Amino acid sequence: MRNFLLALCVSFLSFSVAGQEAAVAPVALVSEGPKLTAELLGQERGGTARIGFTVTASGVVEDVHVLGSSGTPAFDELAAEAVEAWTFKPARNAAGEAIDVKMMAPIAFTTPKELQAGVAAHLSDQLGQTCAEFLVEVDLARPSAPEELPNAVSSFQQVWGAGFGALLVSGDKPSVIVAMAKAKRPLFDDVVEGCRASPEASFGDTFKASLGEQLSLARSEG
Repeated sequence: MRNFLLALCVSFLSFSVAGQEAAVAPVALVSEGPKLTAELLGQERGGTARIGFTVTASGVVEDVHVLGSSGTPAFDELAAEAVEAWTFKPARNAAGEAIDVKMMAPIAFTTPKELQAGVAAHLSDQLGQTCAEFLVEVDLARPSAPEELPNAVSSFQQVWGAGFGALLVSGDKPSVIVAMAKAKRPLFDDVVEGCRASPEASFGDTFKASLGEQLSLARSEG
């Protein structure tokens, strides 16, 4: 299973330039998150890089610089590279003229270990049970239709909800979010298969391993 890294992006703060107040704020047209590299996937901790930049009257980005470090220079560099590729509808002054404005964007990186620790803290009961206990839930579930089985197993439903909720704010492409929403049943089946193969194993570990595999697949196809 490949580890993964989440990048959360982005809110904008704008400031006037050369004494001109922006009557109309710039509007982001392209503002994709950082392109993550394999070297950073095993980082213990993430952080937030505060990136300053200027949106010019033509809507392109210039003067990109790090206002506040994430604590990891490589994260800062990735965040700055992402911002350099952004484009905007330019800001306009009260006369309707396009103007330059200075802006700041915080880009937060959350590592897999941090994400898993957060999920574990809120779902310790579900994640702490054994696969054998999980399989009892599966065998006792009585869904209204076969395809509703994942929703009828409360422990799976709760950890899936927490995991998918984290994904929604991860900055991933919409195609990845859609793919993961569709992968709920394959993920459930994969967890059940893994638990039947090793009933003594931890349900939480089995779930997180399957989630990582499904997310890696969704990102590679997205």
